[in-house]
Amino acid sequence: MKKIVFWTLMTAIFFGLAVFFPNNAEAIPTFARKYKTSCSTCHIAIPKRNAFGDAFRRLGFRIPGGDEGLIKEEPVSLGAEAWKKVWPETIWPGLLPATVPISFYGHQRFVWKEDADASTTFDAPHELEMLIGGNYGDRISFFGEWIVYEKEYADDRDKLGALYLQFNDLLGSTPGMLNFKFGKFETGASRGHKDDNRLTPSHPMPYDYTVSGGGNDKKLRQKQAGLELNGILASRFEYAVGIVNGNGSTADNNSDKDLFGRVAYKFGGMGLDGSGGEPGEQLVMKDNWRDDSITVGVFGYLGKPSDKGTPDEDYTRLGVDLSLKFGRFDIGAAYVAGNDEVDGGADIDSSSFFVDVQYLFYPWLLANVRYGQKEFDSDQVDTEVVIANITLLQRANIRWNVEYFTFLDDEDGDDTVKANLMFAF
Repeated sequence: MKKIVFWTLMTAIFFGLAVFFPNNAEAIPTFARKYKTSCSTCHIAIPKRNAFGDAFRRLGFRIPGGDEGLIKEEPVSLGAEAWKKVWPETIWPGLLPATVPISFYGHQRFVWKEDADASTTFDAPHELEMLIGGNYGDRISFFGEWIVYEKEYADDRDKLGALYLQFNDLLGSTPGMLNFKFGKFETGASRGHKDDNRLTPSHPMPYDYTVSGGGNDKKLRQKQAGLELNGILASRFEYAVGIVNGNGSTADNNSDKDLFGRVAYKFGGMGLDGSGGEPGEQLVMKDNWRDDSITVGVFGYLGKPSDKGTPDEDYTRLGVDLSLKFGRFDIGAAYVAGNDEVDGGADIDSSSFFVDVQYLFYPWLLANVRYGQKEFDSDQVDTEVVIANITLLQRANIRWNVEYFTFLDDEDGDDTVKANLMFAF
């Protein structure tokens, strides 16, 4: 009875705050400031992007079809346009963002965990991130993520979630055909379901699982330091291929490197480069969540162990990802097959699968249900989970959500409920 009363009270507080909270949430992130537009221009619910927002990201944070006349903050010129005519006798001119391109992302959390010593706790703040992003003119873009606070990250190198430069349009005037990325980033192998594009606190299992005892102590979604070539062909085909250290944040401890790649094709909807949806004189800030389409990708990751004492324990991950959008439904799925070599023992084969069904009731109210599983041919524990989540946008930059996480086999772990408040400014 106490649990029923408790959760009834928490639900009332959650929805009461979301409805009656004051209407003065005016702070908006960097790109919204630059174009003087709402977060909903590019996002369904922060940080999950719509098709236009994904095209904006792929093109190096540029508006599809060109952003002349849409930029509301005049950039700072680093040289005159005429310098291009006398190059190489001068430095090629460039641009700086008009204002310091910094945004912040905050995350508060309340957690209930079944059978835990402390079954309820306020995890606030759970996380504070500083985000930077912008362009140095048309051909160079940058992005960075600094985890100012999150208790899991004690090492400063881990706190630097991402920092990279991308050199765009290397094959001429066609936007996005060939780009070169250098720095620390989430590799293209997991780009079918990017980790920063999910609605739930929990991560899709194929990109999140590890294998104990094998060469792989890392996750596909883990950000890596290295190089990547990526691009879009004929608006519908995208590719990414690269090489990374393979040990996350730290400097490499051996000469071996990890390789990754992904190719994908999109049927229907807006083109991957935003074709078919270029803005007119104004950016579209509402009713832009629909993108009836099917996107299919295949990807692979070939890795070496981080531990230089086990040089022969290679591992591979091969997978396929799917995104199906129709009307108010958004369905995502992925399957990964893995193989880990074990020094002095038998190889470990593994597989993981997830499917996520999201439904948009209103532009400010979404729900999704996800099934995930992982299996091993060793003595490691096979796992099946179900996640139910509801998301409510109080403002375009303020998001509430409640996630229920349960193991289908009670012996695998305890049920968990997480109530979250996320905001960007």
